[in-house]
Amino acid sequence: MSLVIRDEANKKKKSAKNSEQFVSWKDKKILADNEEESLCKDVEELLKWTGLIESMVDKQLKEYVMNAPEELRAGKEVAKSTARRRAPRNGKSKCSSSSALMDAIWKHHREDGDDEEEK
Repeated sequence: MSLVIRDEANKKKKSAKNSEQFVSWKDKKILADNEEESLCKDVEELLKWTGLIESMVDKQLKEYVMNAPEELRAGKEVAKSTARRRAPRNGKSKCSSSSALMDAIWKHHREDGDDEEEK
């Protein structure tokens, strides 16, 4: 008896999934069409804007850049505000290749100093 109930439940789930997939496919198609239309409009606006920028003389272009809205100014100003400030270092910076050499020299001089004191 439990097998019959399970089979019926599985059939209901499968039919529900099929109807959901069919509906979701239609919704996906509608969404894809809407996105395509909006992308086409964006491309047209971009082409118009690039044509406008290319047709400007240097003086007009400078004025345009100076009067551009804040959201279009993404270059240096954003980089400056997000840059991490470094803490000032105390003391000299060490070069990694020379520190090993200096360690060996200091060790040698310390050993020489100990030998001279014993004599």
